[in-house]
Formats: sequence, structure tokens, C-alpha cells
Amino acid sequence: MKPYQTWKKIAEAEMNHEQYAQFWKEYLSEEEKIYKKILKLDPQVKGTITELAAKFGVDEVTFTGFLDGINNSLVESLDLESLETDTEIDFTIDYEALYYNMHD
Repeated sequence: MKPYQTWKKIAEAEMNHEQYAQFWKEYLSEEEKIYKKILKLDPQVKGTITELAAKFGVDEVTFTGFLDGINNSLVESLDLESLETDTEIDFTIDYEALYYNMHD
């Protein structure tokens, strides 16, 4: 299964309120760590999902979830459905769009 499909399956799985809250609490903690690291870098990010997940200290599915969340803040959005863990991706963050999207 491709990483985006795995991410969607996990994120959309039936959970009780407690499981739902725990899942998102853990994910958002990891997402925050990625943002802290990524905001210190050049806005252009390159590598495979596997390489970038390792660089940011998360698993590939979590990194794909991050990509899902940041996708509308990129200069050119990614086709998340087509990505494999070894797909070379190259994206540039539009920090102005990211700022507005984070407040939205």
C-alpha cells in the first residue's frame, strides 16, 4: 500500500473518542517537531519520503501525513496519491501561504 493510502486508512479509521484524541495528540506532537526543523531550513526540500522521514525523525506514514497537511502551502502541490516511499520529491514551501494556512 502506498504511504498516502496508509496514512488515510489510519487517520480515517474508526476510533472511540479516547483513541481519536490520543492519535491526534501523538501525530500533532510529531508534526510540531517537523515544523520546528523544517522552518530552520531552506524552503526547498528534496529527498525520498524514506530519506525525509528519517531526516525529520518520524516514520514514513507520519511524514506523509505531514505532507498531506502542508500540501496546500507548497509552491506546487504534490500528487500524494502517486507517491511511493522511494519517490524522489522536491518541493518548495510558500511561507506566506503556510502562515495563513496555519492560522486557518
